[in-house]
Amino acid sequence: MSLLNFASLFFQQVPPFSNRTAFDGAILNYTNQARTDPKSFIPYLQQILATQDTPPPNLRGRFPYNLVEGTAIINETIDFLNNTQPLNILVWDQRLNQSCEVLVNDTGKLGLLQHETSNGTTMSERIRQYVMDANTIGENLAFGYTTPFSVVLALIIDDGIPNRGHRANIFKPQFRFMGGYTGPHSRFRTMSCQDFSG
Repeated sequence: MSLLNFASLFFQQVPPFSNRTAFDGAILNYTNQARTDPKSFIPYLQQILATQDTPPPNLRGRFPYNLVEGTAIINETIDFLNNTQPLNILVWDQRLNQSCEVLVNDTGKLGLLQHETSNGTTMSERIRQYVMDANTIGENLAFGYTTPFSVVLALIIDDGIPNRGHRANIFKPQFRFMGGYTGPHSRFRTMSCQDFSG
């Protein structure tokens, strides 16, 4: 894979916010690729390792070249994927899409980075307003990413997050459904939310 093709997975122009269905659908597809074929993401991580020390000048300071934990987190992620068994796919749930849309439209315009809405509604309270029959739920948030691939890979790497909670959500066996919504964020341009249930 050429460096130019590799970079295009991360730095394409974000589509208009009126056309979010395809963007969030692609996030679901990449999430399912990770769940059903974890090792398929390893070549991309190896490419990051190969270019981490000498990123192209126009990409310096941008993901995946500004890792808080450096190359150690990439090696850790490769080990994790090598030892992860394939899982079931997630099915799109429009109710979870609605839960994410509420959060993004509320907190994005305020520049907040949180799972609670601005009026204090918790993540659990919000999701269960839409999915009352779920046994288990979870949520991932990503800020500033302009391609579906970069959203999913960043959440799998989970750089700077000690408990790797975003990664755990993507690979949680109990989850069966996912919905998502990406919209504008006043500080980081984009905010992507994925809600999970099982």
